[in-house]
Formats: sequence, C-alpha cells, structure tokens
Amino acid sequence: MLDISFLSDVDFITEPLSNEWKGSLNHIGPVQMITPLVKSIGGKTTFGTVTLMSGILAWGAERLRPHTDVSYLDELAEAVFAWQHDWQYLKWTEEPKGASPDQPVAISAAMTLRSLYAHSVNTKTDWYSFYQPLMNASHMINVVHFILAEKEKKAFKKWRKAISDRLDVIAKIPDLKERKNTDFESKEAFYEYKAPMRGTPLPPIVLNPKFDITNINLAAESVKFLASLDPKKNRYLKTPEEMLAEGFTGAPYGI
Repeated sequence: MLDISFLSDVDFITEPLSNEWKGSLNHIGPVQMITPLVKSIGGKTTFGTVTLMSGILAWGAERLRPHTDVSYLDELAEAVFAWQHDWQYLKWTEEPKGASPDQPVAISAAMTLRSLYAHSVNTKTDWYSFYQPLMNASHMINVVHFILAEKEKKAFKKWRKAISDRLDVIAKIPDLKERKNTDFESKEAFYEYKAPMRGTPLPPIVLNPKFDITNINLAAESVKFLASLDPKKNRYLKTPEEMLAEGFTGAPYGI
C-alpha cells in the first residue's frame, strides 16, 4: 500500500461522521466553475496533479477507515503511481461498481472519492490529454474537507498548500500552446507534442512535506517504486502476464 507516513502526525478523530451529509453530488463544490480552489491547485503537469490527488485520497481514506472498508481507496492511491508510467497498468474489473449511494455517509463518501479519481485516469485519453483533471481534484478536496473533523481540517489545508507549492516547482506545467491533431502528420507526433503537459512520473515520497527531496533523483525513485508494486495485492493493477497478453511493450514493472 501507499506509504502514508505524511499523515503520522495527524491525530485522526474516530468520532461519528457528520450527519449533514446529503449525498455524493452535494459536497463536491461548483461544477465547471474556475473557483479560487481550482486556481490554487492549477499550473501542474498531469502527473503532478494526480500525485496530489493520491495524497488527497489518502486523507479521505484515513478519516473513513474506522467507519467502512477503504482498502480500495488505499489501492487506487497507490496504483496511479504506476499509471504515471503507462496507462495500461490500470484495470477496473475488480473495483466497486455502480454509482455512489447517498447513505450511509462513510460508504457514500468513499465511493464518491473513488469515482472522482477513477474518472480522471480510467482511459487512454486521460493519459494523453492536454489538460489536467483539476475539477475532479477540487471536488475531491471539497469532499475530504467536509468529512474531516474540525481539528483535522486545518492540518489538511496546511498539508495541501505545502504539497501544492512543492509540485509547482518540481511538476510545473510547461508553456505549451494547444494545437489540433490535424496540425501533425501522425497521431504519434501529436502525442509527442503534448507529452510535456503530462510530465515526468513522480514517486509518492513527494507527498511528505517533511521529506527533503532537494538531492533526490525523483525519476529514479519513481522507477524504484514501480518495481516494488505487487499487482496481486492491488485490484487496480494488471499482472505482468495480463499486460504482455494485451500487447504491452517492454518489461512490466521494470522487472
């Protein structure tokens, strides 16, 4: 599972979740509106954005852990670090199916977070997109902020700002003009042009604000983390055999 040592200093409260939860679509925030929150998390590559989202998911999972099964949230937060290397790593056949129920609160909130994240990384198009899943990231932040106890909200906001600021440096989005696919001689050339918007894969250690990454080779750490993953223990990861059978080129997980 994803190392969530960055949460070790937070005293999560096991008190009941808010009884003011009104269903999955009532706590995600404005839809298709560039809010101050959206602006604050913008400016990052796709991989920078989903790295932040994995951290947000980990906060939500930790708050919900005493109240419901969050193993699939733990696994999804981890699996997306493999997705950063190639979209073909992820699979969705084993995930909890269906729309998020409005109640009970814990199950509804957990499945809402899963759905928001899953719909940001579940297709090949997401991996090659010029754009980043900022709206879904902001919706996840709103949901997590709502379910956290009052004493935890301040710590969450402080963590989010620290990691967002860090990602603004190590995963800054390039100044690249959007172009049409018809401007290129092939689909591959178009994909190559957009690749800087996707960025370079990052390791989960960047989510710990107390971890000094100044002299760390992040690319090497990312590859190392990929090799450490065990698809037999993560429902969202394909086995090497499954990937090769689907035509994956290279050595799955670098092994």
